[in-house]
Amino acid sequence: MKKVISVLNVLFIFSACVKDVSDLSADDNKETVTSSAQSLAIIPAIKNGAMVGGNVTDMNDKETVLDKLGVKYLRYTITVSDWNGSDKGYEKFTRDGYKIVCNVNNNAQAREGQRPNRFVTDITTYKNRLTSIFTKYKPEVAVIENEETNQGYYSGSMTQYINQLKAAVDVAHSKSVKVADGGIHPQGVCYFVWKDYKERGLNAQADQWMNATFNDGMRYAALHPEDKNNSFQYYWREIDTLLNAFTTMSLDYVNMHIYEPINDVGNGIATIPGCIETMASYIKRRTGKATITNECGQRNTNATLVTSMLQAFTNGNYIYAIWYSADGKNSKALQNSNLTLRTNGFAYRSFVATH
Repeated sequence: MKKVISVLNVLFIFSACVKDVSDLSADDNKETVTSSAQSLAIIPAIKNGAMVGGNVTDMNDKETVLDKLGVKYLRYTITVSDWNGSDKGYEKFTRDGYKIVCNVNNNAQAREGQRPNRFVTDITTYKNRLTSIFTKYKPEVAVIENEETNQGYYSGSMTQYINQLKAAVDVAHSKSVKVADGGIHPQGVCYFVWKDYKERGLNAQADQWMNATFNDGMRYAALHPEDKNNSFQYYWREIDTLLNAFTTMSLDYVNMHIYEPINDVGNGIATIPGCIETMASYIKRRTGKATITNECGQRNTNATLVTSMLQAFTNGNYIYAIWYSADGKNSKALQNSNLTLRTNGFAYRSFVATH
């Protein structure tokens, strides 16, 4: 999509509204929140990690990259329908001293051209299998499915996903395992930050936020709510359903997947000032839950962008930030194919070593 505004305009406009973003965070702290949010008063240092992918498939090679990056947290996946009582990959990583933010997917993720998976409907069988998994293993966080709103991955309603998520929370908590959803995106959360400004009568801040964070499609959809068939409108209704459900269930974390440039705007050199932090602040204020990202990354190899993003996750009190380190259509790795670090990888290592 085309950029909403030029790079210079992004930087100029957002520099003018940084105070407003800070005011939003200050307002959040003043409001009465749920007991689950009150437990977040003391927030530990961010737990940085990586998901090493692409052409790095060997587990020893993955560990080599993790060690070069200086992290002990990683993203791993257990597939519920394939569960036979143990998982060799999970056991190797934990035996070697790594801590796992674990995707728990009912079926193997649908690939391009494959039929999307259905959300779980046989809740009894699902809960029995999860009980076996969480009796055996205790991941740092269980992330239930991957990107629940991604229509290339899943068919079915958000209500069906919410029912599955509630069942997973029940089982995981009975085994002292924390839970996050599969991952929502800035295109959804940025819209609701804008909507929140509007509803509070902060029109100038709303305009500044829109100019800094919305792409053309988001802007059109937000300004034309009568177009109910617009794909953004559909997506925002799904996000609204999810956030409402997250507010009332005992979910531990709301998960966001964040790639730069966010919403295809920005300069690719530094993250939009205040954007990552304000999204987390909004989620906490609306749902009472802390934020994690078990998938973040960049579409270029700019080292300053890595440092900017990691600082924003730290400032925004994200509990976990798991970097997707693989070369793909929409991502660039921190490492070369021979496992040596790129300049962005050195920037990553330098940041986590000092924070």
